[in-house]
Amino acid sequence: MIRNYFKTAWRNIHKNRQYTYLSMFGLALGLAVFVTVLLYTNRENSYDRWDNQLDRVYRIITQDQWGKKELELTSFSPAALGADMQAHLPEVEYSTAFREAGEILVNIGTMNFTADR
Repeated sequence: MIRNYFKTAWRNIHKNRQYTYLSMFGLALGLAVFVTVLLYTNRENSYDRWDNQLDRVYRIITQDQWGKKELELTSFSPAALGADMQAHLPEVEYSTAFREAGEILVNIGTMNFTADR
């Protein structure tokens, strides 16, 4: 019985070649787009899930002018800032630097920290 189904399908494929190729191309394109969107959403949802204590991770945002007329916020921190904060703030356990910069002034409440390279 299933052999007859395959025979009929094969005959229809050869009889209507353009329609078959168009349908197969549409199916392949739809599956490719589905897999691409699935991979993209999976990657986007995997951000900020790398640590089970993520609620204790903070990012320092600075205001830089960098030759422009207006100030813009950047997420870069100088290399010495982390070490200086670890030395003066007991709440800071670990730190990392994204890039080195010149002198920076950090105000936390009434405390002022100056860090340079």
